[in-house]
Amino acid sequence: MHNNLEPRVEHQLTQHAHDRYLKQLHQSKSYDELLQAALLLNQLYSMERTKVDWAIREASNNLAEVCGYDRDSC
Repeated sequence: MHNNLEPRVEHQLTQHAHDRYLKQLHQSKSYDELLQAALLLNQLYSMERTKVDWAIREASNNLAEVCGYDRDSC
């Protein structure tokens, strides 16, 4: 059975490439570049959280509408 929460191979490869890049920056003591990479990854993480929160709200509103529930009264 396939685990839907398991990252796809493409995502795993991207993650490994990012890991390798960050480790290289750290090993070469490129701390300014490492900081910039960390700030960018933090920004991307925040954007993803916003998209996930929106998707969850939309899904719950749609499900409540289909089932005839008032989502806010539960």
